[in-house]
Amino acid sequence: MKESDTNCKPEHKEYPETPKRIFRKMAEVAARATGANLASEKYRETRDKEWPNMTTKQRLGAVAATAVSFGRLVREGVKLGKPDSERGWTDTIGDVIFAASDGLDGMIARGTGGKTAFGGLADQFFGDKIPRWVKEISMASRGRISWPHVVTRIARDLCVTYQRDKITEETGGAISVDASPKSDLFSGKYSTVNYLFVNALLDSPLGKKIPGWAREALATVTDAHLVATGIASVKRLKDNQRRLEQERLRQEKLNLNKMLQSHETAAL
Repeated sequence: MKESDTNCKPEHKEYPETPKRIFRKMAEVAARATGANLASEKYRETRDKEWPNMTTKQRLGAVAATAVSFGRLVREGVKLGKPDSERGWTDTIGDVIFAASDGLDGMIARGTGGKTAFGGLADQFFGDKIPRWVKEISMASRGRISWPHVVTRIARDLCVTYQRDKITEETGGAISVDASPKSDLFSGKYSTVNYLFVNALLDSPLGKKIPGWAREALATVTDAHLVATGIASVKRLKDNQRRLEQERLRQEKLNLNKMLQSHETAAL
């Protein structure tokens, strides 16, 4: 009977790359959902391709538009820790101006011809999403809305951004924006402006006097509208993607038929 070899050790398979792949994939999803994955790409595009060919007026417009985007972020960051006892109608007026000026940076860029790739990203990321998230976190920390509303709204933004970036990549940039009419009740821009005004009301001195159940009901209706517009936005993008794919297949079929006809003609 053979003695067992004490020097033999059981083999252990190591998979050192598996955790790295998982973390890498998580990082990619997070970057795509927030839009951060496009920052360096858009910056290089603006620096190397757009900026050298712009006039002085266009450059000033691009700088002004980007400054407006960052200004919205700085405002909310400064106000983040401001307690209710120090907030008044002045802050509410600022919130109303903030809501009414949504899209101002884009108007400046288009009006001066200073529209750039990085400016568009700054508008969406620094001038829109992050300031709104900071505002919602501030409101929840002071009891103006409950935390589930914050989670719902941020999750909605992340999902829509992820899908937009994914479809843009899959179509090679042929579909990159949600061009729904601003007057459409289910357009992203309409719902954003609508809920910015609702937030201004709920965070005002008047909103403090509204019963808690009424504030929650109004916030819930706003959440439902945001989620519905997010779903509608992604659906429009997917519909456009399907139409683009159908058109591509139709064109390939036409080219194939032409090629077959040319071969038949040559054979005759």
